[in-house]
Amino acid sequence: AYIKNMMLTEDEIRSLDDSYGYPISEIFERYVAQLKDQKCMDYDDQMIYARILLMKVPQLLAQCRRAYQYLCVDEAQDTSRIQHEIIALLAGDTRNLFMVGDEDQSIYGFRAACPEALLHFQDRYPGAQVLLMETNYRSNEKIVAAADGFIQSNRLRHKKNMKAARKPGTDIRFVELRGRGAQYTYLAKAAAEPPRDVTAVLSRDNESLIPLIDLFERQKIPFTLKRSDTSFFTSRVVTDIRNIIAYAQNPTDVSLFLQIYYKLNTYLSKVNAQALCREAERRHASPLDVARKSRSLPESVLRSLKNVRSDLNQLQKDKAVDAMNRILGSLGYGSYLSRSGIRDSKIPILYNLANRTDSAAHLAQRLDELEEFITNRDNPRTNFILSTIHASKGLEYDTVYLIDAADGIFPQDMPEDPRSLQGAELSAYEEERRLFYVGITRARNNLILFEFGKNASLIRQLKRAAGVLPKVTAKPKKKKAQTVPQPEEKPFDREGYIRFVESLSVGDAVVHKEYGNGVIERIEPPRIVIVFDKAGAHNLSLPVVYKWELLTKA
Repeated sequence: AYIKNMMLTEDEIRSLDDSYGYPISEIFERYVAQLKDQKCMDYDDQMIYARILLMKVPQLLAQCRRAYQYLCVDEAQDTSRIQHEIIALLAGDTRNLFMVGDEDQSIYGFRAACPEALLHFQDRYPGAQVLLMETNYRSNEKIVAAADGFIQSNRLRHKKNMKAARKPGTDIRFVELRGRGAQYTYLAKAAAEPPRDVTAVLSRDNESLIPLIDLFERQKIPFTLKRSDTSFFTSRVVTDIRNIIAYAQNPTDVSLFLQIYYKLNTYLSKVNAQALCREAERRHASPLDVARKSRSLPESVLRSLKNVRSDLNQLQKDKAVDAMNRILGSLGYGSYLSRSGIRDSKIPILYNLANRTDSAAHLAQRLDELEEFITNRDNPRTNFILSTIHASKGLEYDTVYLIDAADGIFPQDMPEDPRSLQGAELSAYEEERRLFYVGITRARNNLILFEFGKNASLIRQLKRAAGVLPKVTAKPKKKKAQTVPQPEEKPFDREGYIRFVESLSVGDAVVHKEYGNGVIERIEPPRIVIVFDKAGAHNLSLPVVYKWELLTKA
């Protein structure tokens, strides 16, 4: 859909291969060929062939122009390039065209929305007028003023200044919390007493809502879910974690083994893995047990397989958080994510869920339960709504809580110096800012944002616009952006890891992101034992603790 709506050339399609790490051009070519073989067209083909017909059949174009002499396009900021081309053909020389849109609210770039068409409207239609609608009738004056000051920093927009039709109202609230998980506890307390006013919790994407849905379901707090999206549960990382746990419970399942062996520290080639599976099926045994008697595998591989087998056995006894540490650490899945450049945004969500379950098996079971709950639940009408910003577009709420506005989550990729961005990078970053703008302008009376950690660039920018922080006029120094840990953005630094381990001593007071305050009892790299005030003693993986920045000195 994106390729067709953007009218990409063959070279532009091939460039997507490098951008996304998939053979998109080949997939697209085979998809188009399959459509032609079956004499079919998809939804987007209707626009492609409509444009071709209008260009090649003058009589048809003339007939359409007579039938549609006046054109009105609503939500024009979400219209794609090919749609604008069709509109231009229909408008013709009469140019009886009226477009309504706001490029500041264009948030569907992934679906090929083309807000640039609004910016170049007068270039395409010389003599056309641009009328600015600069009054906001929804939000109170303080929200409108801060939101307007925030969006002014975008470059790809018409210059306009939004004013509120309403009185000042209450200040925007910025709530500082100790960690990401504290948001969910805060909101559970807020929702425990059903609010009289319509209240919404908004997030950048669906996965940010998963821990909140989990907590609300556990505490039987009524809520309305704006859209039932279960893509989190079928995503690559979550599927891998589920498969690893499932294989630990059923080590004779060769189909599971073939799905995970190369993602763990087995160091098996595909040929050797398949050979082990054939022999395992013949013996009705585990591939890892079969490997113990192998004479063809190198000694180093046999040692690795022994360690993997031991870890998988221990995984069934681990508490859920310890199981996550083991999977990412000694089993090697964290290293696989880093090597593969796979975004790890699902990992913190899984840790949060793991913290509320007592074993790896129960974590897997809870994932199944949540997927079923979201898919099949009766969605009651309540005054407490959970929604993504995209799903809330065009809607308004008395009170809005915006969650997970931290670098690496929202925005997903925080540039080192936004002022230096150009082209596609600028467009992508400004769309993240527009999404934030749309989120905060859903609020009528009350807007609450959560801060956890130091890196919340969008909140910091909103604070400046709201006058909470002084405006910065000096050009920022270039430095590597700190974000919520992402393996592709922060490869494992062995020297840093060594310094980290050397900085720790038995008896040190420390703070863990999940377990809270504790004291180091034993250090035996690559493991560390910490006795926590509330969670008791835990045997943790030092590489995982370092990689995910889970531990700080108290």
